[in-house]
Amino acid sequence: MRDESLSSFNSLEYYKYSTRKPFFEAHYEHHFDGWLVNKLPLIKKLKFQTLVGLNFLYTEENKDYTELFFGIENIFNMFRIDFVGRYRQEDKFSPQLKIGLDLDF
Repeated sequence: MRDESLSSFNSLEYYKYSTRKPFFEAHYEHHFDGWLVNKLPLIKKLKFQTLVGLNFLYTEENKDYTELFFGIENIFNMFRIDFVGRYRQEDKFSPQLKIGLDLDF
């Protein structure tokens, strides 16, 4: 999940923003490497890692699509949970929960 999350969207419907015209796409993910969770003794022992990110897409036809997410990874060394919120101009903010499995042993 780590590798593909930097080049994909979490909640975007397939083909909703498809275009043959120029578009702009950006992805950012920041890993805190324990900076936030190491302050809590019990969670520090579990070695959870926190992250935040942003995915953005702009097309001429549909305007902008934005996703913000906060995640916890390294759960039992193989799970990741993301709390994803998406925003489109025609909709309200829409939160979702995404659970991923990292089989990178």
